[in-house]
Amino acid sequence: MRNNRQVLNQKLSGVIWGLLLGILLPGSAPAQTLQLTDNYGQTIKGWGVFEYTRETTWNHEKFNVINSPTGTDAVFRDLNASIVRFNLIPQCFSASASDGLNHQKLDELKDTILMAKSKGIAEYCLSVWSPPAEMKFPATTNGKAWVENSTGNIVSWFSGISSDPNYTQYATTLREDKEAEYIQYVVNAITYLHENGAGLPQSFSLQNEPGWTPDYDATHYHYTQYHRMVKSVKSAFNANGLEDVGVVFGDCNAAAWLLWNSHLYLNYQFSKLDNDAELRDSIDVIASHSYDNWTDDFNNRVSQAAMAADGMWRKKNAYGYEIMMTEWIPDRDADTDGLTGIQYTIYEMEHVLRDLRIFPYEYFIWFTSWGVRTYATPEIEEKSDLLAWNEGSVDGELHKTKLYYIFQKLWGEVPYNGGYRVQYMTSSDPDIKADTGNIVVNALAFEGEDKTVVVLINPTPTTKTFSLSGLDAYASAEWFTTTSTQDMVSNGTLILSAGATTLTLLGESIHILVGSNETVIQDQVSFDTVPLSLTAGETYTLTVDYAAEADRFIQTKLYDNNSSSWQSVTGAEQVLHVSAGSGTLTYNITIPVGTALGNHYIWSTKMYSNWSTSHGSDSRSNIVVSDAPSVPQNLTATPISTSQINLSWDISSGNIQGYDIIRNGQWIDVALTSTYTDTGLSADTTYTYNVAAFDAADNTSANSAPASAKTDAPVTRIDAVSFDSPPLTLSAGETYTITVDYSAVGDRFIQTKLYDNNSGNWQSVVGAEQVLNVSAGSGTLSYSITLPANLAAGTHYIWSTKMYENWSTAKASDTRSNIVVPLTLLEDSVSFDTLPLTLTAGETYTVTVDYTAAGNRFIQTKLYDNNSGSWQSVTGAEQVKNVITNSGTLTFSITLPAGTLPGTQYIWSTKMYENWSTAKASETRSQVEVSAPSS
Repeated sequence: MRNNRQVLNQKLSGVIWGLLLGILLPGSAPAQTLQLTDNYGQTIKGWGVFEYTRETTWNHEKFNVINSPTGTDAVFRDLNASIVRFNLIPQCFSASASDGLNHQKLDELKDTILMAKSKGIAEYCLSVWSPPAEMKFPATTNGKAWVENSTGNIVSWFSGISSDPNYTQYATTLREDKEAEYIQYVVNAITYLHENGAGLPQSFSLQNEPGWTPDYDATHYHYTQYHRMVKSVKSAFNANGLEDVGVVFGDCNAAAWLLWNSHLYLNYQFSKLDNDAELRDSIDVIASHSYDNWTDDFNNRVSQAAMAADGMWRKKNAYGYEIMMTEWIPDRDADTDGLTGIQYTIYEMEHVLRDLRIFPYEYFIWFTSWGVRTYATPEIEEKSDLLAWNEGSVDGELHKTKLYYIFQKLWGEVPYNGGYRVQYMTSSDPDIKADTGNIVVNALAFEGEDKTVVVLINPTPTTKTFSLSGLDAYASAEWFTTTSTQDMVSNGTLILSAGATTLTLLGESIHILVGSNETVIQDQVSFDTVPLSLTAGETYTLTVDYAAEADRFIQTKLYDNNSSSWQSVTGAEQVLHVSAGSGTLTYNITIPVGTALGNHYIWSTKMYSNWSTSHGSDSRSNIVVSDAPSVPQNLTATPISTSQINLSWDISSGNIQGYDIIRNGQWIDVALTSTYTDTGLSADTTYTYNVAAFDAADNTSANSAPASAKTDAPVTRIDAVSFDSPPLTLSAGETYTITVDYSAVGDRFIQTKLYDNNSGNWQSVVGAEQVLNVSAGSGTLSYSITLPANLAAGTHYIWSTKMYENWSTAKASDTRSNIVVPLTLLEDSVSFDTLPLTLTAGETYTVTVDYTAAGNRFIQTKLYDNNSGSWQSVTGAEQVKNVITNSGTLTFSITLPAGTLPGTQYIWSTKMYENWSTAKASETRSQVEVSAPSS
């Protein structure tokens, strides 16, 4: 309990402060009210951060937060976030891998997740921006692609393409024939992360913003495909042991108006869920984003937001969905350039409270969390960022924005899954908004079992005084404030009377109040555990319980009476600092080697605010018994066979007579040296050992640190090899990866070769082979084999792998037939497919040409005449087109100039060029005389 004098002093302090405010701020007497109501919203389950990049590590401009110790501590440890959102990037897919996974990229993601969890992050969720390009049409990870109208080929962007009528921009989509493969890839990726230590994601979204197709990573879904995929994902999760991963629906911008719209999958108030039971049962989470500017068409936006919020609440209550905000930034379209740093922070927080007040978001994830400072001192350079580094910094020079400190305090006081409910407030001041009919909200509370957290914003430049009420369960409230010059500093403790107090808010300020029943702490220290015997040179662990009214330091020392008066033992002491509160300290203190043994020693611990003022102490008398043997160090246990484990350790100091051997907590034997052989053990079994030294007086040391080993398992092996995944098609000059599973009784070498039957019997292909050595055991080999560039095509090829003990003794083999391998090398060629055999000046003709291109080429088709006695090209009667390595047919549309003269003969000519000086192929066709233009 707080003593009466402390309570009286704090109340007098509040009265004096109020009188001073009355003198300094005339007219600021409480005239307005702030009230906590009995109306509640959602329960907060987690706060989080997300930084979108197309790589698994979080790069932002010139700074990589994953490589920064101060950055990772600030983001994952100190911010008090509980959930992180990650992107399952397309690079995590590998078409050539048997499981469809790029393990290197998934390991990067796994390591980042584990790093975040090691610093306190409890959960992570996964979203996809784009499936792998191999599964999409057009085949690109971007949301849009340029396509040539005449061929359907995807082309890279080039200057002028957007105005070229020969090209059209398409929204990329997931191919229907790849839906099952995409879902299996997702299942495999999540399973891989889980089995390699990252755990299961809290939720999974198969497409970020499925109705939007930007130029970067994205995919557009028609709502019928999106509904089908959501159902299939849920079914696949349930069938593969991933039923604890929540399936996300929506994940799009924004709850303010888009989710209810018919073209974005659900219709107003999510009515499509009521009409599709399978879809309804497949959804676990409804997620949305917020980037909306409500000031644009305000009345319409507020109406739409109300409808979306109503729909969310209805479906949450009806079907138990969780509601997540997976991307949140304040209104990006608003004009904020003229705001100061505190004004922009207020602008952000007003919109945060608005969305938490209106929508049932249980998880709230902030988007774009850090940036790089490019200016020296502007107040608002980071905009929505929580953190910033000076440009060019590798680590350190960390700048935490005002928003960072506000979230750090709020998220720490309203912790992950702490059962805190959003509690609505009312305000009589027209400047302080608290209801849902406004662009912003300035007052909102979060009620937990043991405390209530209130967030208040004064957006005006004028100091305001309020009567705050509704904290009925609490005796006091800790008060924290952010202003233009302060970042979430403590204003001390407010004493509440019947849950109410008078509160003065400075102009342009943000406040957090934490209501609690304060327990007064009195300074005290006491030993929890203390050693009752000592040995010179040994290290001892002491634990001390403490309670501190304020910041203190605690000193623990050893005293002896060898000089007939108590003297401190030099070096046998330690000092630790503590903050206000209570807890337990652990000291490791080493007794100096030369310390003389005495009849008595005393341990003493004292608490100080400064060296001349102590606040509590505890002393314990300690009788020194003898110089016992030292604890054996560096115990190792080594398995030798299926029934034997050998032990070894460092020799202990003292008059050692032997060592006790302890197996699985039970004494089994005595060793006279620092080694021991334990036999007669069970195969494939783990045993844990300790050893303790004893002397002639039967003084025994403490047990050594444990060491464990597992006996060998019985092994029955056979020599065997088998292909895992040989390539089933081949091309000359290409390199192929072949994987072979093997089991070897002893040391072996394994040869893999390619054979052909071009000569009528099987002959090995020179150079297309590899030999690898293996030891006894089992595993998988990976061969990289390059086929000769001049390899001839054959109707059959065979891959063969053999295991040898020596070249004359084959132990196992596996052969795989590879039927009808084309082995066709592309050669440059062009030939006319169709061309007009009669011509008329001024007419347009279609000429088609077949081609095969061994590389990137361009093809020119022209008309020549012999009117001058030699072949001359007809000006204007030609066309050039580019092709890439491939074969196909080109269509040329060529118009004869109106003034073309008839001749005895014309020639059509087509040529393929690598460049204008290097022709690769050509064909000409003789053409009968050209007719004159018809009259």
